[in-house]
Amino acid sequence: MTNLSSVDSEELFQFYRERGNAGNFIKERKAGFFGDKTDSSTMVKNEVRMMMGYLAYNLYLFLKQLAGDEVNALTIKRFRPLFLHIAENMSLLLDDIFSNSQVYTPIQNNFKPYLIQSAR
Repeated sequence: MTNLSSVDSEELFQFYRERGNAGNFIKERKAGFFGDKTDSSTMVKNEVRMMMGYLAYNLYLFLKQLAGDEVNALTIKRFRPLFLHIAENMSLLLDDIFSNSQVYTPIQNNFKPYLIQSAR
């Protein structure tokens, strides 16, 4: 396309800029959401992993859009720890609020074994 004389240089620059942005999205999807990990024993498992990765990627883009300009420029490598830190703080806050609640205690007891396992 670079040898086309009928194309305006500004249009050509914009085309390649958008092409580079698309490449960056693909790189972020692969690196941040394990898009290149296809080592499962069956095609179905690989497909499910891929779909879950795309779902997570779209959720990530949605959360970035909701958060605004300050967060919008962050990559998943920087966004993930911030988001998990916020979720952890919210969880601790809810734990403090509902710790004496008759509704919350049975739910908390049901999830405790899973939380202890994932912390290891």
